[in-house]
Amino acid sequence: TCCRFSSLKTLLTSMEGNPSIVLNVLPISIGRFSAVPHWPLLGVPRGLYLRRLFVLLAFLTVLTVPGFSSFASVASTCAISKEAITVATSPINTVGANLIVVAIAYQNWDASDVPVLSNGYLDPVSGVYVPAASMFTPITTLRTGPWALQLLSSYNPVFTDALHIFLLSPGRYVPSICVWAFSGATIGLDPGKYNGTTYSGGSVNTNTIQTGSITPGANGELIITAVNQGETTCDSSIAVSSPSFTGIEQVPVLSVYLPNPLVPTLVPICQSADSYFPAGPTLGLAMAYYVQTTAAAIDPTWSWTFSSNQSMAAIAAFK
Repeated sequence: TCCRFSSLKTLLTSMEGNPSIVLNVLPISIGRFSAVPHWPLLGVPRGLYLRRLFVLLAFLTVLTVPGFSSFASVASTCAISKEAITVATSPINTVGANLIVVAIAYQNWDASDVPVLSNGYLDPVSGVYVPAASMFTPITTLRTGPWALQLLSSYNPVFTDALHIFLLSPGRYVPSICVWAFSGATIGLDPGKYNGTTYSGGSVNTNTIQTGSITPGANGELIITAVNQGETTCDSSIAVSSPSFTGIEQVPVLSVYLPNPLVPTLVPICQSADSYFPAGPTLGLAMAYYVQTTAAAIDPTWSWTFSSNQSMAAIAAFK
């Protein structure tokens, strides 16, 4: 008989005079998984919201799968001093980066005299370098004799630019610099996850060095390593192995022309020649990165062709 009543009011009216009848009315939704009354008639797609929910859950699951990483290279560059005191990189576009890692190599017997790293941008109108806020924190500094290698980083840098320049001054002496910018960082340096080794062989030269082992604290971390090869800027065959790193940046391999007393014409010699820079030879510097899928101990090996009696390498992990 209930089907004859067109509304709840009609039903309740018909019950007057019969107080013995108790009726509990519960909210009823017509249409599977929908709170919309008579949902199919309103054009709400069946299961649309559930499908969207499933897609969202699947995406969040991917983000938490071991080995998933969102790190991406934004820009990189290296530069070598041409006048033995300061060095500046060519402009790179760091817009979109939230992690910038810098490696510097230099020569100085005074361990307390460390070159200052600054950054800024190239004014597109005037072509003049404009300084920006300092924003780098040292991670580790390695020394052997007068040679040094320092690794620095900036998480969520206060400044990025399409014409970003990095300047090292004073270099004390013959400085080199490598810069790599990334997106996808969550905290920057993984605390305590860095290491480094030095080699000083006296009369015994070498052309390989390991960084020392680190074990990242989580899957998908960014591994950065850098090497100061010593007096080997003529070497263009530098490599890093175990594992195979994704990319390598190194200071340019440059030559200059100096008079040869035995030959009436100019001949090219390596830029690292002492006769070119009275302050001393320039330093080979290279940098590489690797996103480690599953956290595990890592101790990569750098190698190059021309051996040297002093070298050093550093490594650090970032989240």
